[in-house]
Amino acid sequence: MFSMTLLLGSAGISNKQLNSRISGASSVEAILELVDQHHEAFNDINVATAVTRIAKLAKEQRRSGSSNAVSRDAPLASDERYAKLMGLVVEQLQGFEARAVVEVFSGLATLQTECGVTAEHDLLVQVGAAMERAAPDMTAQGVGITLNAYAKLEDTAAEMPRSLRDALAEVVERVAPDMNAQGVANTLNAYSKLEEAAAEMPRSLRDALAQAAERVAPDMTAQGVGITLNAYSKLEEAAVEMPRSLRDALAEAAERVAPDMTAQGVGITLNAYSKLDEAAAEMPRSLRDALAGAAERVAPGMTAQNAGNTLNAYSKLEEAAAEMPRSLRGALAEAAERVAPYMNPQNVANTLNTYSQLEAAAAEMPRSLRDALAQAVERVAPDMTAQEVGITLNAYSKLEEAAAEMPRSLRDALAEAAERVAGRGVVENTLSTYIEPPPPPSPCF
Repeated sequence: MFSMTLLLGSAGISNKQLNSRISGASSVEAILELVDQHHEAFNDINVATAVTRIAKLAKEQRRSGSSNAVSRDAPLASDERYAKLMGLVVEQLQGFEARAVVEVFSGLATLQTECGVTAEHDLLVQVGAAMERAAPDMTAQGVGITLNAYAKLEDTAAEMPRSLRDALAEVVERVAPDMNAQGVANTLNAYSKLEEAAAEMPRSLRDALAQAAERVAPDMTAQGVGITLNAYSKLEEAAVEMPRSLRDALAEAAERVAPDMTAQGVGITLNAYSKLDEAAAEMPRSLRDALAGAAERVAPGMTAQNAGNTLNAYSKLEEAAAEMPRSLRGALAEAAERVAPYMNPQNVANTLNTYSQLEAAAAEMPRSLRDALAQAVERVAPDMTAQEVGITLNAYSKLEEAAAEMPRSLRDALAEAAERVAGRGVVENTLSTYIEPPPPPSPCF
């Protein structure tokens, strides 16, 4: 009878049945009801599954616009049933196995960053302590999920104790040989966002991840290649130590998946290569052609950020820029003109700066694109930073036709922006340096 009570719990439902109902729940409300009715029967697996499932459903509801991560009766953060679930996390945390700790922490990170449901600081600290205890039992997937969760929680990551960073680094090094392509990409991506953890990465860990990346490169998807290259472009020491064999493996992977890249993927990949000097210098013509073809294919679907990243990358990749076919320059010009009304100050400044460095593309800029960018600059000028104002003026100083066509309203908008960020004296110097005033009209005799 006692064993049956343990199996079924006070509500007459087994933990296995309870987990099945939690996993199959189609709404946050349904899970909260299960918590309310059966919380006394919840074990660590049930608790972890509930947190994970709530996070997944709340995220889906948030993105679909059907809910702001709420239950039927009250916002999730203030729902008593959710508070009861968080109480179960605290009560059972010491008994959590590695998988449960990872799932709970990842769920809390998702709820906080994607749904606005902030976890209590003390709770995150306690989960972090449990993480350190469970680290030796983590799998390759588990440590990748953990690092990515910390990468989302900037404040919590900043407080991560050195002992936990060391414990996770040891796990990564141990499991690197077992990581799949997605795991390698996600782990490198997480480290690229965790400054302290990245700075402390021992050489042995960097080597283990490089070997893993080289091993799985043939299996990487377009997204995986972009994420991996982007991560290396931010991990300076790891990038410097990247062996030629890994650079070749990633180049082959990038060429293979280029036909499947999205607009965002093309921009990220080209941008990463523009920051990886050795890898860029070694890019074979076939890869440059494959990326150019991909960029031309996705240009019609580029956002303002995608177009800016792609153009900016080409301005730094000299060989690729020199080989850029006319059709690609035309496609990127059309994309830039289409998205100009949606550009923010940084997008506008960077786009103009890029064109000022790409001679062939600048020479071919149609009047309609020059006008679209001029209108965009005038629109965003009141929000520009000092750096963006300087970049914009500097770009116009090199784009002769665009500068000659600048309407008075744009010149005034830039003058006001420069005055706002730097003071009147600096404005006069800046404008006279970057934009030559039109010559006075010839006298009539």
